[in-house]
Amino acid sequence: MTKKLYEDFVTGSIDETTYQQLLNEYQSEQRSLNEKLSEIKKSDNEIKDISEGIKKIKAIIKENSKESKLN
Repeated sequence: MTKKLYEDFVTGSIDETTYQQLLNEYQSEQRSLNEKLSEIKKSDNEIKDISEGIKKIKAIIKENSKESKLN
């Protein structure tokens, strides 16, 4: 996207002010998307951690259930 924007600027299709404005908007959007992606990755990791914890709890319950049946 920035390549096309730069090409438009160099060829004179858009003026410098418009180029700078569009470039700044694009960069701002990219930063925002990167932040959202980081948040999603963090949430995904938290969900994985919770899932692992649940699996461990289920295994403990299953093991305790077997021991209770033996007694």
